[in-house]
Amino acid sequence: MVPPSERASAEALENIHPFADDNGRTGRQILNMMLMQAGYEPIAIRHDAGSTYAGRLEQWQAYGDPVPLACMVADCVVREQCRIGKIVSDIRRGHPIAGHARGIRE
Repeated sequence: MVPPSERASAEALENIHPFADDNGRTGRQILNMMLMQAGYEPIAIRHDAGSTYAGRLEQWQAYGDPVPLACMVADCVVREQCRIGKIVSDIRRGHPIAGHARGIRE
């Protein structure tokens, strides 16, 4: 379980933008740290979803509505768990796993 103080720190970072660059990247790294502390795998937000992520983050910041962003993160978590499950299943069946690396970048 992620302590409330850490969750608040992650939210504050996204709100105040303390760095000249890479605030979003830093925020996503903190998000992944919190996911891993909660027992989940880290997620990758697809490049084409970047504008969606930014829009949902902005909605949270401007209107106090975290639900769209939380739903997006939850979808990413589910997609990652399914991807890992497929890799494990393929390994158990003796299938090569080399092609799975491509799925990480997509």
